[in-house]
Amino acid sequence: ALDEEAVLHIFEAKGRPQDNPLIIHVPDASWLERYCKDVPESAHRLAERFWPGPLTMILPRKPIVPLRTTGGLDTVGVRCPNHPITLDIIRAADVPIAAPSGNTSGRPSPTCLADMREDMDDVQEMMMDGMVGDTEIDEDELDRELASISVEPMPTPGMSVPGQQVGPTADPIAPVPSMPAQDNAFNLNDLNTL
Repeated sequence: ALDEEAVLHIFEAKGRPQDNPLIIHVPDASWLERYCKDVPESAHRLAERFWPGPLTMILPRKPIVPLRTTGGLDTVGVRCPNHPITLDIIRAADVPIAAPSGNTSGRPSPTCLADMREDMDDVQEMMMDGMVGDTEIDEDELDRELASISVEPMPTPGMSVPGQQVGPTADPIAPVPSMPAQDNAFNLNDLNTL
């Protein structure tokens, strides 16, 4: 995830547009400060509750994370995978890995090694089969869990939110007033129940 040449090869192998960010995978929440700046306490509470698992948090990146990895954005998606082999590899390497799904961009994500081989065998030097039994992630279950906490749009920089103080004295984790949900995003600032 930190080696720009390796990241470029991911984009090339998948035929993925280079403005489509990659997620970095870490073994636990203690790594957030290594690669993200201004990490709110709510991110640690989310990680404690949902990691390892299918939750990706979008946080401001530190300069150590290349813009190539983030698709040119100043934010980075961070996830902690729920597989012991993957976690061991990340810990042994002592760097996060960029590991998108093993499919050509635009095609369905593989659910088994045979699907990945059929699609990517000619462009990948190595594939690992760590699947055991039914490994499909129930994203609906995660969505319901997150919705029970708070489902609100993330205010974008410069967006006016009624009742929210702006400027250098603003509390970075002050609750944002309720607004209609959009795009299934949720507000990290409103997760005080975790």
